Amino acid sequence: ANRGFTYIKTGEFDKAIADYDKAIQINPKQVRYYSDRGDAYYQKNNYERALSDYTQAIQIGPNPILYAKRGHAMWEAARYNLLSAGCSNTFFDFIDLPRLSL
Repeated sequence: ANRGFTYIKTGEFDKAIADYDKAIQINPKQVRYYSDRGDAYYQKNNYERALSDYTQAIQIGPNPILYAKRGHAMWEAARYNLLSAGCSNTFFDFIDLPRLSL
C-alpha cells in the first residue's frame, strides 16, 4: 500500500490502482486502501470509480475528509457529464470549485 501511495505521487495511477487492488484483496476492511485507490481514479478523471471507492471507505470508517473527497468526485462527475452532453462551460465559470489536490 505504501508503494501505491508513491505511485500516486509520481503520477503512475494505473500502478497505484493495481497495488491497491491487491491490498484490498488481502485486507478489505482498510479504509485507506479504498480512499487512496479512489484518489488514483480521481486523478485519472474516472469519477464514477472514485465515488465508488470513497463511498466504500465511508461505509467502513466515516470521516469528514472522505465526505469531502466524495463531494469533489460528485461535482467533477456531474460537470463532466453535463459538458459531455453539450452544456456550456459558462455555468461552471460561475461556480468555481477547485479541483481536489492530493
